[in-house]
Amino acid sequence: MKSRDDTNSKCLEISYPENPTGLPHPLDDYPLVRDWLAGLDKALELTQPFPDTWAEIVERRTLHRPQPLTSEELRELADFNLAHGNVAGAALVPALGDPTTFVVVTGQQPNLLASPLFILVKAVATIELARSIAATTGRRVVPVFWVASDDHDFSELAQCYVLGRTGALRNLAVLVVRHGAFTEASPAYAWSLDPVREAIVAMLRSELPTGIARGETLDAVEKALATPATFESVFCRLLATYLEHNPIIFLAPRLRFMRDRQRSLLQRELEMPEQTNRAVEEGARMLSRRGYRPQVHRRLHDMNFFYLLDSVRCRLVRRGKRIALEHPGKKTILTTFPESDLAGHAERHWENFSPNVVMRPLVQDFVLPTLAYVAGPAEFTYLTQIRPVYELFGVQPALPVLRPMVTIISRGARSTLQRLEAWEVFVRSGLASVVEHIAMGDARLGNVLRRLREHEDNLQRELAQLGNNLTAQYPHLAVAFEKTRHHVANGLQKLRHRIMRQFRPSDDATCRDLCSVFTEIAPMATAQERVLSPLSFGYELTPSELVELLAQTLRGWVPKADPFVLALGERASLNNVRKSKITG
Repeated sequence: MKSRDDTNSKCLEISYPENPTGLPHPLDDYPLVRDWLAGLDKALELTQPFPDTWAEIVERRTLHRPQPLTSEELRELADFNLAHGNVAGAALVPALGDPTTFVVVTGQQPNLLASPLFILVKAVATIELARSIAATTGRRVVPVFWVASDDHDFSELAQCYVLGRTGALRNLAVLVVRHGAFTEASPAYAWSLDPVREAIVAMLRSELPTGIARGETLDAVEKALATPATFESVFCRLLATYLEHNPIIFLAPRLRFMRDRQRSLLQRELEMPEQTNRAVEEGARMLSRRGYRPQVHRRLHDMNFFYLLDSVRCRLVRRGKRIALEHPGKKTILTTFPESDLAGHAERHWENFSPNVVMRPLVQDFVLPTLAYVAGPAEFTYLTQIRPVYELFGVQPALPVLRPMVTIISRGARSTLQRLEAWEVFVRSGLASVVEHIAMGDARLGNVLRRLREHEDNLQRELAQLGNNLTAQYPHLAVAFEKTRHHVANGLQKLRHRIMRQFRPSDDATCRDLCSVFTEIAPMATAQERVLSPLSFGYELTPSELVELLAQTLRGWVPKADPFVLALGERASLNNVRKSKITG
């Protein structure tokens, strides 16, 4: 199913009648975002709409802009980008020393091999939004990607699902857990991938389907995994390869000048015990009163900075008149010291303090002249919630802008649906109707297969979520969960074949192909961009071709509720990618 002999593709953008995957809408769990997109007053009372013109936002930011980066700071930032192969991004760095420059920011933790797909979508969308604002305002606007490599959530960052030759998901996290070198609760920039680099490349060589783009994709991965390989360096190197012709600046909070510039925010957090967390809860009440679910809750005695102690990113917790350093996973107390020593400690060891989820965006907007932050739906909600924290600290917030959502349908999946004479059914009614169509109109069989698939998707998703939660504390359980997930998939696959044989003895191959299509378009009954690695399309599109496809699709984009659904097609030049609406 998944092979091809050329990488020149035209792209058809499919209309989005309801939901082409037959799943709940991607924004169903984020009513604030949906109401914001719809322009409802109760949402716009909390955050302003996407602007028709950016002039007002530029003017407001001009009145509250930070000092430009100094020559020394620019040099450190450029060196960081050059060290990770981001030559094109490094060329943009001098603009941050110009007091007339503005930025558009997005960010993400350095997930294994820049997975999943939405990370690449966020980066490209940020680049395109910066270009659009610059064109409409006549101002210099550069894109920045915040590489959140302070993060210590190994179980989340290690997930990297690649769709293999057989159409089954392969999670590279298993290799990292078995052989990786990391300390529990240490920051991601310290996690080594050197022990697993050869195993990762071998698995990708085994699993990535045949195609003319395969060799270039594998070369990019091998280059990114060059020693010394850490989660941060591999993430940045691979992202730099994807974005070579669409540059963006990489910025990590661990850089010395970033730690230095956050010191005044740190000092104010120390001087205002509990006030920040009260502001977070005030934001939560603002959301709740309008029927929205808050994203962040804070205990009053928790501080909003972590402290790095012996490679562990510890929580800072007030306990009476002492400050406790708490292990973030085990919840054990590693050491304590008098609260009266806290200010002096921050003065002497400021480089060891790392912002948490509440302070991270404040540090970003305090240091950079931000106009907008391209956010996922969960980020959008929590950025709206912490507006009272911005007011408390007197920091001008960036405008949160909902990122685009993208689903890519490979040429192989499209060809399979066309061969099964189900392509038009998919375009018109989504995957939910394809099964019944394949069953030749047998409503009973279609209903049985559909329900079986729903149960499998739910079980797979719940296993993955449970595994992620447990492996945060017990990383080696990841292997057991991954084996269980495969056993479940194989067992249900056999059951489907038995069911199909009762109706049409020759349909084993059809059932197998159809399951592969489902797994590609809606893995684990979840939006593709939240699960699949961009490498899943690496046999069909080279890194630069995939980004060019996204860039042309997202050029001039504005936030909308429905995803871009892009179907790769027959031979054509990617320089002339066209977007056309397919209707029933």
